[in-house]
Amino acid sequence: MKILLRFIFFIGFVLLFPGASQAASSSVLVAAASSMKFPLDEMIVAFERGHPEIDVKISYASSGALFSQIKNGAPFDIFFSADELYPGELKKLNLAPPVEKTEIYALGQIALWMPKGSTKKPAIEGLEVLSSEEIRKISIANPRHAPYGRAAIQALQKAGVYERVKERLVFGENVSQAAQFVSTGAAQAGLFAYSMALAPAMKKAGVHWRVPSQYYDPIQHARLILKTGSNVAGAREFAKFVASAHGAVILKKYGFLEAQPQ
Repeated sequence: MKILLRFIFFIGFVLLFPGASQAASSSVLVAAASSMKFPLDEMIVAFERGHPEIDVKISYASSGALFSQIKNGAPFDIFFSADELYPGELKKLNLAPPVEKTEIYALGQIALWMPKGSTKKPAIEGLEVLSSEEIRKISIANPRHAPYGRAAIQALQKAGVYERVKERLVFGENVSQAAQFVSTGAAQAGLFAYSMALAPAMKKAGVHWRVPSQYYDPIQHARLILKTGSNVAGAREFAKFVASAHGAVILKKYGFLEAQPQ
């Protein structure tokens, strides 16, 4: 059964990245949490400008979904998770080079987002606004495999509104889908990664309120270089860029906080 699962995941990966199985060693295959889409997309452009010999290919999904893919043989070179748990488990499974360790590269935040046409004011009412009868659906990432979904549940509980709104929650597979639900009108409010709320299209279409960090456990984004891929050296170069001053500026632009020294 395990062999069959690994084969299925491998076939799915090849379909996602056509030609990946024949990729040259200059390609770096990146698995990244959906909350990292906007900063990493921007970083890749800057990185490839300075490293024209390296072609970065990236796949975004929830941290849990990517963990399952890597565990079952997907040949990624590096994993940028939205928590420490999944990279730590992959390290325990001996899927990283012995010298590599998990490293926290940023601290995430969550935000409440609502479309501009809403009569509600999240910046004034905070999470209490979600108990209004006008808010019929609230989109969050699925807490079963998305760290930001778990943080959203914690925030609702801390604010004392969870019991009143839990039946209104709709789960996206990741923060990108949670943002899509509310931006397309399938939900009237969304509670997801602050980085999504700061994306240009979301800023233009709605209003947001950054949820105070004391409402949820720290969202410690960690990365791990893997041995499941074929370009450890290239992965290290990209990881170095993400941790650089240039990378820090881009992370800050999208609402990420600086990671504390480990």
